[in-house]
Amino acid sequence: MVEQLIWVDPDDNEFDFTDGVNYFITRGQLGHLMEPFQILYQTAPDIPGAIEQEVVAMPRTLTIPLFMQEDSRQDFIDRNRALAKALSPKRGLGYLKHVDQDAENRLLYCKYMGGLTGDTNVSLNGSTWAISILQFQALDPNWYSDTPISHNLSLSEAGDFFPILPFTLGDSSIFSQVTINNTGDINAYPVFTILGPIQDFEAQNVTTGKAFKLDYSVIGSEIVTVDCRPRKISEPGFIAVSNDDGDNLYPYLTKENPASELFYLEPGYNVIKVLGGSTTINTDIDIDIIPAFHSW
Repeated sequence: MVEQLIWVDPDDNEFDFTDGVNYFITRGQLGHLMEPFQILYQTAPDIPGAIEQEVVAMPRTLTIPLFMQEDSRQDFIDRNRALAKALSPKRGLGYLKHVDQDAENRLLYCKYMGGLTGDTNVSLNGSTWAISILQFQALDPNWYSDTPISHNLSLSEAGDFFPILPFTLGDSSIFSQVTINNTGDINAYPVFTILGPIQDFEAQNVTTGKAFKLDYSVIGSEIVTVDCRPRKISEPGFIAVSNDDGDNLYPYLTKENPASELFYLEPGYNVIKVLGGSTTINTDIDIDIIPAFHSW
């Protein structure tokens, strides 16, 4: 089994910490398996102990003991400077990429927090080498697949709706469903990309009973994106429901029949149903999820 652990900075520059030439990971790595959890609870009169309210996944800290070396002192200094620049958390979010020839790649979005400090302990460094105990913090503790799971729903010229069965096509309306397997350990939030024309687009997760509907007509070649990912929605200025002109369509989500909720896909198989009217052979719907995992 060959494993790699690669740091990818915000400009997509890669530093392979396992290249076996300039970098090695030594014993003492921590935090790459399951993330920490916190049990939220409250006390109540006459009840011993406490009552559990919720279990919450907490930010993850990952510790990497990194051995770094070069052939000359100047090359070693240059490599340190390049790595320091790549790790700077002021530059934005980077990620650690775990590559395993026997398994799928997984990504952890995180920032450097410390460790490349130039410890002069004689046992940890020489003139052309050093061991640094790097620490990274992931506010989102999940490891993610680097390959999205995608499903496309489109009309052929003959009027058939592919690749989904069963379907109903009549009066230029569609009714179709697809079973999507969330292969991750954790709920995955889909992104819907809708190419018009279509009116009153509705998506339902039949498995969980959640749904949303847009009281809106997507015209011609207009593209509407419905991004259900709560971490993206929490970002300042992010628009969860928008078109390709950047218009905010969130107010068009229905408040009843159904009461719209941007839903998730639970681990395993989820039946997703889509509905809409006034479609043509150009109508096209993409559904994408990125599976999330407790560990690499």
